[in-house]
Amino acid sequence: MKQDGGPKAPPIGAVLAGGASRRFGSTKALAQVPGGTLGGRAVAALRAAGAEPVVAVGGNESHQLGVPVVPDRKPELGPLSGIASVLVWAKTGHVLVVPCDLPAISAVYLLPFMEWTATAAPDRAGVAMVGESPQPIVGIWPASLGQRLAKEVTAGRRRLFDILDLVSWDPIPVDPRLLADADTPDELQRLLVAEPKKP
Repeated sequence: MKQDGGPKAPPIGAVLAGGASRRFGSTKALAQVPGGTLGGRAVAALRAAGAEPVVAVGGNESHQLGVPVVPDRKPELGPLSGIASVLVWAKTGHVLVVPCDLPAISAVYLLPFMEWTATAAPDRAGVAMVGESPQPIVGIWPASLGQRLAKEVTAGRRRLFDILDLVSWDPIPVDPRLLADADTPDELQRLLVAEPKKP
């Protein structure tokens, strides 16, 4: 725990690794890509950006990513439930949350979130923005939001964008290539072929 007046503790990194993966046909987090697995890329990017610790959220096989697994309390309710689960687990600080299916993810894309955290108020969030459009599938959330979000999910909130109504947030511009997700094996291969060289 940090001392008063000292530097902030780094945010926790969380990879959303649950979901049915119906269109993909197998566990997306464990899909093979150059250098390892798709979920492993997300873990490596969070670690390289300075998140500590890094955990996986949900998924029956997430232990294969080599990080602690935080159970998703209501996995059938989508990513909003996964975010709520890891925020409740974290209790304090901020959590940088990314999905497991972003082939282009790297620390370079995540560093603006880390920099934002250094001066952010403890109850504010930072949300990925592409142009004028918020993209809350990648965001850095205050753990203090966890209990409220969990209650909202239980009460019927399902849309990922609903989280933006529950917290004060700042836009964090990102390269749209970060958010290109692979919902099918064919999409994954296409994105890998088109993958930009890492800076």
